[in-house]
Amino acid sequence: MQYETRMSDSDALMWNIEKDPILRSTITAVAVLDRRPDREALLHRIDRGTRLIPRMRQRVIGNPYSIAPPRWEVDPYFDLRYHVRFLNAGGDGTLRDVLDTAEPMGMQGFDRARPLWEFVIVEGLEGDRAAIIQKIHHAITDGVGGMQMVMTMIDLERDP
Repeated sequence: MQYETRMSDSDALMWNIEKDPILRSTITAVAVLDRRPDREALLHRIDRGTRLIPRMRQRVIGNPYSIAPPRWEVDPYFDLRYHVRFLNAGGDGTLRDVLDTAEPMGMQGFDRARPLWEFVIVEGLEGDRAAIIQKIHHAITDGVGGMQMVMTMIDLERDP
């Protein structure tokens, strides 16, 4: 995949909206898994996905003294484990507990010095299930593109 280094005008708009402390351009999605994933296998797939989709390893660089849109550059300090975290479900491990975890995540801004995405894998749901909370900035992709990106990182087959 080839990406422009200059941020598009529409993506720059989404990026700049977040200067307002109330507005967010975040896409937050929750996927419920029928079982807890193998952590290392999942990390391997996500790492592979970030290599196939370079934007996942890029951060935004702006120039406050220019009207030109920001640009994307590879984060030299990219740390997969910052972007992918595991936690145990609170409460009774219900879907409501997962949604209660996802809600403040979606409202929280991104660290603007890092690539603009986070995955939180919530383990310990009832029935030994798990969930993935996916948070991606709209400057990286739209909702449909986000689902396509995620599909490079997870597998829908039970035992591939």
